Amino acid sequence: MTISDEMIAVARLDPINCAQTVINDALEEAERAVEYDEELFEVVQEASVFVNSIAELAGVKNLSVLPTGTDRTNTQSCQAFIGYLKASRVVFAALLNQARMSAHKKRFDLGLGSTFSYEFSQGDLDRVQTLLNELRNLIGAVDGLNEEHRQRVLASLEKLQRELHKKVSDFDRLYGLAAQLSSLMHKAGTDSKPIIDRVREMLGIAWETQARGDELPSGTEPPLLPKPGVPGKLPSA
Repeated sequence: MTISDEMIAVARLDPINCAQTVINDALEEAERAVEYDEELFEVVQEASVFVNSIAELAGVKNLSVLPTGTDRTNTQSCQAFIGYLKASRVVFAALLNQARMSAHKKRFDLGLGSTFSYEFSQGDLDRVQTLLNELRNLIGAVDGLNEEHRQRVLASLEKLQRELHKKVSDFDRLYGLAAQLSSLMHKAGTDSKPIIDRVREMLGIAWETQARGDELPSGTEPPLLPKPGVPGKLPSA
């Protein structure tokens, strides 16, 4: 599986969505596996440790105890990590449901003028929508991608497009999509660079809008974008 630097970076902004994305991807690989081998062990172990770290970051207290098995050839060790991921999926699904309810309230409060909002310029909003259209086309053209995974990412992308307006209460949905795309980038292989370029630009626009709304000092650097001259990868922390 290999958790990408992009996923680690996005997890700092949207840990719950990142955790659920990693859990779903790892469990999909487990379902497709013919046997419990060393490759599957690496996938579920890495995913479990990452999810556990995210839980600590986000203050999630009710996860199961992280398994400690290290024998890559032991079926029970592999099953223990799979069990941990399945139990964690239930916990994070509940947290995401709470987040969705909160998002509905924020949207209504925003529409009624009773809450703070960030505001895209019309040019930035149009550009983000263009980038989302380009991402949809790129994702549709990625070879070898599990079709269920492709459709899940496309559905999230289209939902964001429908709900993105000049005024937003937060950037949670955008960062959540970035988490899903970070997972997809790893699977896209050589097709990932055009996706990475557009995700970077989209996150850069979101950061500028957020920084302006939060009245941050001019020139404050975004937490996700790389320093100039560092190609192909986002900073992990």
